[in-house]
Amino acid sequence: MEAHIQTFLNRLSLFSILLGTNLLLRLFLLSPRPCPTPSTTTSRSHSHYPSLFLDLSQNLPFSLNDSKSLLLSAAPGFSYLALRGLGAGDVTAVDVVDSHPYVSRADPHNLLFFDGVFDLAFTDGLDQALFPRRYVSEMERVVRKGGVCVVAFKEEVGVEVAREVVGLFRNGKVTECDASGNNEITDSAFRNGKCDEAPPFE
Repeated sequence: MEAHIQTFLNRLSLFSILLGTNLLLRLFLLSPRPCPTPSTTTSRSHSHYPSLFLDLSQNLPFSLNDSKSLLLSAAPGFSYLALRGLGAGDVTAVDVVDSHPYVSRADPHNLLFFDGVFDLAFTDGLDQALFPRRYVSEMERVVRKGGVCVVAFKEEVGVEVAREVVGLFRNGKVTECDASGNNEITDSAFRNGKCDEAPPFE
């Protein structure tokens, strides 16, 4: 009888070892890959941030050094590094997934910040928003009166798309709308405050 129990226990131990090894191998091989970080990615699609922020900083009604900036949909952190590289002192970057150490996790549709705490809000991820009106509403809410919201487009868009984006903003006015040589819109800036100016698309 003891021989049968010993054989059963040996088989059970062997089965447990094989099962555990199999599970560990699966966890190791199927683990999610980390998000690319600015130090390991050389994508040319992100090389526009320094020039974009440099142009923006020259047209802001305040200094970037003394301002508080919020970057939405900012993973993996290229925009954060570009803005900090221009000397911006207080930069907060958020996205639905965190990308340490640059980007914290937060839902851009429901930001956990007080009203009017930022001077500048920037996004180039509005096209990926589930609820664009809510996304823009949160941008406007956390930017102080007189602050600036900037929407950049990852690809050039037509005037109609730009008008739709402008229509999402309720509390501000368009202060700038950059276009390429083909009259395609590349980014738009909105000044928070009373809406008293028509979009300059004509």
